[in-house]
Amino acid sequence: MDGPHRFSVGRYDEHRPSMYTTALFGGERDHHVGLDLGGPAGTPIHAFAPGAVSCITVNDEDGSYGPTLITKHAVRLPITVGGPLAEAATEFWVLYGHLSWDSIAHWSPGDTFGSGEVLATMGEEHENGDGRRTSTFNCRFTNQKTAICPAW
Repeated sequence: MDGPHRFSVGRYDEHRPSMYTTALFGGERDHHVGLDLGGPAGTPIHAFAPGAVSCITVNDEDGSYGPTLITKHAVRLPITVGGPLAEAATEFWVLYGHLSWDSIAHWSPGDTFGSGEVLATMGEEHENGDGRRTSTFNCRFTNQKTAICPAW
């Protein structure tokens, strides 16, 4: 990573007009739709809550996610900000991209993990899809497997 800091944050919905210039995006996108957490290759990525592996794949198009892990969670969320938790759990999926393939190759769909468990590590620039040392964190309330893991 360039600069004096070992870690960085790329926010959701940032306007990035010169970033999405590869054929993958077709010139139609200029806002970031994830949370990028940048750090040195090999930095561990921990599960924020228990869940199960939904998909592992490599998105190797220029500008894409590179090695990718999608997890599924069911968590009781607050009804309002700072309020009590809902009685029913909300189901959602999380996409982790720009990973090291070696760190996710052992996972299979349906594998479960606990809160705090290491899911993956950040990938080297040559393998992570866009040449930067970041890991993308996207949270979705709809299953995105067909778009990200077309073999499914």
